[in-house]
Amino acid sequence: MDGQLNKILINNKFYETRVAYLKDNSLFYYFNENKAEISIVGNIYKGKVARVLPGLQSAFVDIGQDKAAFLHVSDLLYQHISREDRETPIPSDIDISDMIAENNELLIQVTKDPISTKGPRVVTLLSIPGRFLVFFPIGNKVGISKKIESEAERLRLKRIIENYKPKDTAFIARTAAEGVSDEMLENDMRICMKQWINIVKKQKKLKAPQLLYEDLALPLKIARDMLNNSVSELVIDDKVIYDKVIDFVEEFMPSQRDKVKFYDDKQVGLFKKYNLESKIRKLDNKSAPLKSGGNIIIEQVEALTVVDVNTGSFVGKNLQHDDTILQTNKEAMDAVAEQIRLRNIGGIIIVDFIDMKSDADKEILIKHADAITKNDRANVTIHGITKLGLMQITRKRISDSLRRSSTTTCKSCNGRGSVKSYETVTHEIYQKIIEMDRNSIANKILEISVEELLLNYINNNENNNIKKLREKFKTTKISFKKKENFIHGQFDVNVKSKKVSEIKEIKIEKPKKAKKSNKKSKETKVKMLNTLLEKGPKKEKTVDVEIEKLHNEIIVNKETHIAASQKNLEKIITKEAVVEELVTKEPKPSSEKELKQEKAILETKEQIVPKKETVASKKKATKKAVVKKTPTVKKTTAKKVSKPKPVKKTVKKETVKKTTIKKVAVKKIITAKTTKKTKQESESTPESDQS
Repeated sequence: MDGQLNKILINNKFYETRVAYLKDNSLFYYFNENKAEISIVGNIYKGKVARVLPGLQSAFVDIGQDKAAFLHVSDLLYQHISREDRETPIPSDIDISDMIAENNELLIQVTKDPISTKGPRVVTLLSIPGRFLVFFPIGNKVGISKKIESEAERLRLKRIIENYKPKDTAFIARTAAEGVSDEMLENDMRICMKQWINIVKKQKKLKAPQLLYEDLALPLKIARDMLNNSVSELVIDDKVIYDKVIDFVEEFMPSQRDKVKFYDDKQVGLFKKYNLESKIRKLDNKSAPLKSGGNIIIEQVEALTVVDVNTGSFVGKNLQHDDTILQTNKEAMDAVAEQIRLRNIGGIIIVDFIDMKSDADKEILIKHADAITKNDRANVTIHGITKLGLMQITRKRISDSLRRSSTTTCKSCNGRGSVKSYETVTHEIYQKIIEMDRNSIANKILEISVEELLLNYINNNENNNIKKLREKFKTTKISFKKKENFIHGQFDVNVKSKKVSEIKEIKIEKPKKAKKSNKKSKETKVKMLNTLLEKGPKKEKTVDVEIEKLHNEIIVNKETHIAASQKNLEKIITKEAVVEELVTKEPKPSSEKELKQEKAILETKEQIVPKKETVASKKKATKKAVVKKTPTVKKTTAKKVSKPKPVKKTVKKETVKKTTIKKVAVKKIITAKTTKKTKQESESTPESDQS
């Protein structure tokens, strides 16, 4: 690329469009447009006056945006005069309320995008930009761009415009008009006037607030305003945008058609190829380095931007002290001009240079600042250096700066750039607790929720203070708790109505003790079963019921308790063998009274047993079947018993075998006992008859 020519790179993505203007292979301009927040500068609206403020000599106009537009009296008063005449002070007898009123409809144009909490800035002096000219529907003058320095060219352009323009209209020749033919200027003039006619037609049909004219999208606007003879290439990496730019260039500037090129390398991005990504990321840094080793610190606040110059390691070899300072300040001014241009910083800019004692050095620095800001597209004015060594600069602000458009306010510091220390936040918590009414928090809980890092600080460094605080509030329980999603310095104090004593009782109860009590209850059951087995055959029915209960518990238990259950079954079977031996022994001869008592007890037991139905009653069903065959047993003992639902057996095969052996042993015991008692009753019957 020719060192005297420049390049324009357009990188388009589905979420943003970026434009880089390279001058001598260095980044000179950078534009970034978010697809969700497209600029409205240049748009023309039919608005309605929402409010008039005579004290501020201004009004708010509804244009259909989120925020009302701001209109100053100067933009109403000076719409018929030239830009140079607007420097004169506003007459003191002018009152905006005499010029407009609420609900009036106005044609206005946006000159500044909404910035921070402020709405867009609007004017009533409308303008429609073309490729070579800017058209003003109201006016009667002709202007030439200051950047066209040739006096002969200025006179030529002025003559052409005056010959072709309609009456009561105004035009300004742009820098791109230099050297353009009469036909191209006339065609550009015709296009601008055609757009104005369309605006007037819409204005008559539509009701306020309504958009009447929308300026070009960023890629087309860049092609219109910046594609000229000093540019060698306009490279675009998006096919859709490329086609739109081609159509626009062919219609309005066909001589520039061959400069528009499509970049189709999908492996390496367009900006990455020119090493721009890292440079763009550095634009968000607070500092910018100087070639000599120093740096500048940039601080943007709401009203202005402050720049501080530091010499760093630069000592100025072979230079005197004053020369070193002047060289450093000039280098710093170069960096300031570059940074405010790339970062799109506007408004008031204050630069704190290194103190210079010589007035001549100050003048050299001022002239250097004028020279390097001359090529800036935005209007930059150098207002000199104060006695304190501060240079005052103003730059026209059209839209938000790069930093404000690409960042948001920090929730932790609220934009201050620093946060409170943990010690300060902890003291604020103490102060809030001390200010609380002691009676209202007596016998209650104060739960302080804080973020994790603050809680760690309190646990490691504030034990003594917390101890003193708890001594001060003896009847109140104070506890700290971690709260998720809390930002730095955020805390919350909650008062709980439960008494401290109730909370303590709840804490003392542990689930482990309940588990131990369950284990003891099972052991107690086993001991009771062993005791019943030792008492002999008179309690064998109760023993049978307990055996069934324990058997059901063993089946339901998990596999982890199977081994223990097997041991219990072995003990039970051993006890059952003892019971069988006791039953098979011949009973001693009993007296008549004892026989009658045993008979009554047996009948009572037989009446009770059917009522006590258990879940696993297979043994009872077998026992009753035996009793039914005996003629001496009452019919009530032969009642049918409903079969219990089968229990799912999850025991191993060995356990099932042992359980079956146990059931057979129990059945034999019951059958033998029933047969013997039946014989005794039959023998006792003839004896009672004889007596």
